[in-house]
Formats: sequence, structure tokens, C-alpha cells
Amino acid sequence: MKKTISFVTILAICFCAHCAVLAHPVLVYDETGLLSAEELAGLSAIADSLLETYNIEVALAIVEDDAGGGLQKLASEMAQFLALGESSDGFAMLYMNMATMDYSFVVEDGAKAAFTDYGIQLMLNSDLLPLLGRDDFAGAFSSYYDVASYYLEQASIGRPVDSNGNTRQEQAPQSNTGRIVAIVFIPLLVAWIACSGWKAQMKTANVAKKADNYISLSSFKLQVDEDEFIERTTTVVNKEAGKQQTANRSGKF
Repeated sequence: MKKTISFVTILAICFCAHCAVLAHPVLVYDETGLLSAEELAGLSAIADSLLETYNIEVALAIVEDDAGGGLQKLASEMAQFLALGESSDGFAMLYMNMATMDYSFVVEDGAKAAFTDYGIQLMLNSDLLPLLGRDDFAGAFSSYYDVASYYLEQASIGRPVDSNGNTRQEQAPQSNTGRIVAIVFIPLLVAWIACSGWKAQMKTANVAKKADNYISLSSFKLQVDEDEFIERTTTVVNKEAGKQQTANRSGKF
């Protein structure tokens, strides 16, 4: 009887654990070992936080599959494998195949409000592909979740990133202003402080328009020396008639 109760208890525990896994899908999946344990845990924590806040799954799948079959199909199969969208309002997934160096971005259901076509293209061209092109995978994945967080936040307040509204361009003047201040005004401020310090040290310099303010008339005597030529020597050379002179120039360039 005790053995039967123990067996039933183990089955119940396993069933509960299985249900817990199904209720919380894996949002960061890496079968290639590209991410370290710390990076995997950090990205997973961000994805879990976004899911809890917006009920949207932002997933990342890194695989190495050279069997073919079409990139979109493989991405869809991965979304089903990870059970994305089954317990949320929708999902967005960045699927990367390291074997072929291809990527696919999949958006379903409620996530489409935050991840518009314009927003996806902007994120890929401005935030992900430049970093992936330099093999900065950790930076690209971190940027992916940063941008996804911003997109979800803007969509939640009714300002999704789109070409007809919030284009993310309003953020550029702020950063450009900071750069202008750092590049132009800060050096000018430093130069002004330095010149002010030098000016304060020049208290002994007085403006004077005449030299006698600096030297006395009796302390300086100027003697004038002149050379006078009293003789001139002239040499006359007779030139034979019938001969012409030729100018020759030679040198190095």
C-alpha cells in the first residue's frame, strides 16, 4: 500500500513539473553553445520579465541545422517546439541558423501591434545586422532585447514604432545634442577657463603706445653706419663676330 502511494505521488510530482514546463516555455534557446551560461541566464531573465509585464513572449532561438527545408519552415517548427504563443497573447522570435548564417524573424498574434513591419526592418538594419556582421553576437542579442523592450513599452501606451507615428527619430536629437555639447562647447569652456587664468597672471603688463614708457631717452644711443663707394672697376671683353651664345640648363628634378 505504501509503495502504491509513493508511486502515485511520484507520478503527480512529474505531472506537475511537466505542466509547469508547458506553462513557461523556453524563451532563449541555444543548442550551439554560442552563449555562455551567464549570458543565457541574463537574456532569459529579460525575456521572462517582458512576458510577465506585457504577456508577450520575446524568444531567441540559436540552432545549427544544415538539413535544409526552408528557413521559414524551420523557424515555424522551432516556434511550435518551444510552445510559443500557447500561454500568451502572442510572440516574437529571432531565429538564427549558425550553419547557414541565416536568420528569420517571426511575429504572431498580439505581438504584431508592437513589432510592425517598419519596426522590424528598423531593428534589423540599425541594431542587429551591423553587430552580427562583426560577429558581436552577445551585443546583438542584448540589443535585440533592449529594442524589443522599447517596442513593447511604446505599444502599451498607444505609440507603436511605425512609419506613420513613432519612428524612433525623436530620440536622435537628444543624443546628437549631447555629442555637440561634448565636442564643441566643452572644449570652448576649457579654453575660456585657461585664457582667464593666463589673463589674471598678466597683471604687470600695461598698455603703452610710445617706446619712452619702457626705456629712457638717455639710456639708448643709435649709431648710423654708411658705406660710400668711391671707385668702380670695369672689365671689357671683346666678343668675336659671327658666333652665337646658347643657354644650357641641367639639373635634377
